Amino acid sequence: MIMEKAEALSRLAALPPVAPGQSYVIDHFRPEDALGVARLYYTVYGDSYPVDTPYIPERLIQAAERNDIFCVLARTPSGDILGAASVYRSSPPNPGCYEIGQTLILPEYRLGRIFFLLYDFTLTNVLTDPRVEATFSEAVCHHLTTQKLCLRLGMLATALELNLMPAKAYAQEGLTGRTSCLVFSRVNRCSHALVHAPQRYAQDLALLYQGLCLDRSPGAPRNPEPDSACSLKVERFPVAGVVRGQLATVGEDLDARLDRLESGSPDVAQVFVNLADPGCPWAVDQLTARGYFLGGLCPAWFGPDGLLLQKLAQPPDFDALQTFTDRGLAVRDMVRADYTRLTRAAGSSR
Repeated sequence: MIMEKAEALSRLAALPPVAPGQSYVIDHFRPEDALGVARLYYTVYGDSYPVDTPYIPERLIQAAERNDIFCVLARTPSGDILGAASVYRSSPPNPGCYEIGQTLILPEYRLGRIFFLLYDFTLTNVLTDPRVEATFSEAVCHHLTTQKLCLRLGMLATALELNLMPAKAYAQEGLTGRTSCLVFSRVNRCSHALVHAPQRYAQDLALLYQGLCLDRSPGAPRNPEPDSACSLKVERFPVAGVVRGQLATVGEDLDARLDRLESGSPDVAQVFVNLADPGCPWAVDQLTARGYFLGGLCPAWFGPDGLLLQKLAQPPDFDALQTFTDRGLAVRDMVRADYTRLTRAAGSSR
């Protein structure tokens, strides 16, 4: 029987600290590493990490066996785990589209090269795995370190998630407001797919597709059939104040489904629309009429690509966003321009 989080935390609290100054190797996760990974998460996050799996060794082993996570570690000869980085399944409906993140280093070892070595090992030994069709990473915009590491992995900026993280997530770094993330993407392999680009975002999408080298061709948009139903999977993240909708198939009942998605007045509502669905432009019209605006492109999100739209309870601070590449700045500017059009239209309608 697998232990619950409370029992796991009690066990982790009783473990001795990891000794400083140890040598290490960078390697793939092995089942015997699971307790060391759990201690790493507990040392860095205490009991506040929002997902239980890393704290419970048996669950982490099962996730690795299902290929839900590829974990890269810095391991000492004694078996202590000094740092970890993960490529894992998260929100995308496409099981071959993995998120890159969950990078943790013990405080005593953060001045060394572990961080960069973990990413270099991931590049050469994980991203080449045929099961990893595509990857994305949500790089925070209050510093540039994660963005630079995404470039090190050959990723390109394709979207901007505004106000994604709550203020308390980075309060220890002195931040007082919500944090935005620049989304970086990389596609290793994909099948041909159609793109039904909404006219209002055609130029933006043309720019975002540059450099991705995908096998895509334009489709013929059409409105959904009368009385048709959406395929809309909803995920809620109460701690973050975020709700996400994965709109795989557009249906005429979209407006009613969005009413339910937005219930509870989340701080951030995101909808990922399947660009391969002919009803995508119609769905975008419905979303923008409700106050959604452009987030960007999410390659291979559904297998085919996703178009992110977002709606915020509070205005974003575009001037506070840090990014340093021409492409990152272009993503910021196109999202800002669409948000400005939205707010101007809302003001003129009053």
